[in-house]
Amino acid sequence: MHCNQFYSKRSLRDYNKGDYDAINSALAQVAWDGLLNDNTLVCWQRCWELLLNLEDKHVPLKNGVCQSRNRKPVWMSHKALRSGRRKRNVFRKYKDISHPAVKSACRVARVELRKSRRNFEEKLALNIKNDSKSFFAYSRSRTRNKVHVGPVCGNSGSMTASDFEIINSFNGHFASAFTTEDISSIPTPSVSSVPSHNIFSDVNFTQHDVLQALSKLIVDKAAGPDEVSARLLIEIKDNIA
Repeated sequence: MHCNQFYSKRSLRDYNKGDYDAINSALAQVAWDGLLNDNTLVCWQRCWELLLNLEDKHVPLKNGVCQSRNRKPVWMSHKALRSGRRKRNVFRKYKDISHPAVKSACRVARVELRKSRRNFEEKLALNIKNDSKSFFAYSRSRTRNKVHVGPVCGNSGSMTASDFEIINSFNGHFASAFTTEDISSIPTPSVSSVPSHNIFSDVNFTQHDVLQALSKLIVDKAAGPDEVSARLLIEIKDNIA
């Protein structure tokens, strides 16, 4: 499977058009005590499936962004675009690259294109502290090699089809390189030899702590292997904290 074919099958959701009021209303009616009455893994699985089901129901899909032949580069200003069109029109008229009008149009277009790119890159560099994502997205677009992780060949010999399978494949490969330790005869330290300030205690997370962690999420960051969007978590933070 080719990398481009692999990534073209990933669907995108339009979170700007999501019905978050309906999602919050549904979450407000969930009996959390009954849903989260098992071990941590099972409880997380139930919560994860609930969020994805509500996302499928209330956040519509949108077409992936593709580069059109008529779409101008992100760094090109409209003035530079018009000068490029004028250059082509003048050349079609005279069909002579040595004609003074063609030379003049080419010179103006070259100056405007260079100025447009320089101004755009300067703005990205000056705003890198507030918008680093745009800076690195542009720098990646200027590289010749487009590096993607996956798809990879799994243990079964078939190509992976999701981020979850890719992570499991890498985890299984890396875990195979570690030595399995013998934990049958681990010595138990005496309590008297451990300073009182170094004894582990239970860690409690309050609702306020969870709410603060959710509030610090960055909206435009991509979802992780769990496929739960940061935008979705921020919109429903009050009902899941």
